[in-house]
Amino acid sequence: MKKAIAINLKKASGNIERVLLNAQEEKSTLSLLQLNAATLGLLKSVQRQLIQQYLEKDLSAIRHTTTKASARKMLDKVVKMVKSYDK
Repeated sequence: MKKAIAINLKKASGNIERVLLNAQEEKSTLSLLQLNAATLGLLKSVQRQLIQQYLEKDLSAIRHTTTKASARKMLDKVVKMVKSYDK
């Protein structure tokens, strides 16, 4: 999954460069909107992949946790992270 994340981030970075160039050259607003939307889609995909990676790691750790308190703390951490994604 790390390779897919890196690829999407590189694509998003390239898109941002093109948006900047197109804006400086005063290209059509529609093309800027389309490229910007594609960039946002890539970044949202990366965000979902990172959340999935994080959850898989933490949920795996929760299974090996010995106390309910430490499991609860880990779950609270995951919930906080997921909620921050919606802001």
